[in-house]
Amino acid sequence: MKRKRKFKFNLKKFLIGCVKLLGLIMLLVIPHELGHAFFMQVFGLQIKELSLGFGKLLAQTNIGDTLLSLRAIPLGGYAEAVSEFDLPLLQFLIMVSAGGAINLITASLLKTRWKNTADIIRFNGWANLLPIFPMTDGSVMLRKILLTIGVNKGIIVMIMALTSGIIVAVYLFRDTFKQYKRYREESKRLDRKIEQLNKEIQEYNAKIKEREKNG
Repeated sequence: MKRKRKFKFNLKKFLIGCVKLLGLIMLLVIPHELGHAFFMQVFGLQIKELSLGFGKLLAQTNIGDTLLSLRAIPLGGYAEAVSEFDLPLLQFLIMVSAGGAINLITASLLKTRWKNTADIIRFNGWANLLPIFPMTDGSVMLRKILLTIGVNKGIIVMIMALTSGIIVAVYLFRDTFKQYKRYREESKRLDRKIEQLNKEIQEYNAKIKEREKNG
């Protein structure tokens, strides 16, 4: 009879895991938000706040007119500027996409030594650029584009929700799509083999008939 293994809480491993997770979040969030902030400055916007985390304010300091804040939920962050949504479309798209682009650059710099960490950062970068309603940079860019061309706000919500659903469905069923693709490729390969065999059979039958005539 097998004995059930008793769960033993290892405080050291738990603390090391927390430190690693915090380090990963900082690698994700800080360069990402600095990418936004850099282009806010380039395009002449006043940065109101740069935040690490969401929710309740834990600590804060000011650099000029910019508030640097640390908040209770360390699962992201944000850069906020005055009148950022009033930027021309191209400048707005550059500013918003800069965060994800910085994540991709960070991942490429880390991939030789920390591949798993780089893969997570790369995934976050691409995911942020997709219009997954309502939180990603991609959804913000899509909303700006639709407003610029004069689409009704209610229709914008519907388009963003539909786009999000399609992206999530593609992600969830990606393995099924891959299997279907492999099946199609294998089916085509078998069809080519069958066609070749038919040709060989026809050639063989033709040779037999030719021999029968000559015999």
